[in-house]
Amino acid sequence: MVTYPGSFAGYLICSPDPEIDYIASQTVVVSVQQHNRVLATKLIEKIDVIGQFFELAFNYVELTGNIQLIIETHSVGNQFNKDNPITIDQLILDDLFTIPHLLMSGKLLNSNQQELDTGNVLWQSGQLIYTFNLPIVSNVGITNTGIST
Repeated sequence: MVTYPGSFAGYLICSPDPEIDYIASQTVVVSVQQHNRVLATKLIEKIDVIGQFFELAFNYVELTGNIQLIIETHSVGNQFNKDNPITIDQLILDDLFTIPHLLMSGKLLNSNQQELDTGNVLWQSGQLIYTFNLPIVSNVGITNTGIST
């Protein structure tokens, strides 16, 4: 069986509300899914104002359709998650560095799977979901210029 390796990586930062008078860190679960099948998952702990890098390697089920990167709150305290939101500051897709329009394309869903917002901030209990069409290069606008060497 042929496998097709892929990877997602990024930098997560906890950005507490300026009025918070305690020091906290966040924990999230990051996973990659394709066709409702989990390809990789990782618990990222102790995310603070300095931030934390993560990387998930996986094998694609197939190279067409779409793939999802899901960042999910680990704390059940909704107020804690609101006071200490997580920002994804960098997103690397299959070794292609952060593309600004892709970084801001996450969809924030609450625990009832209702869409609350778009962007790169997980500011409530729930999931920040990025969906990418395959092949990945089609998302970043890499095109054939017709120039040959």
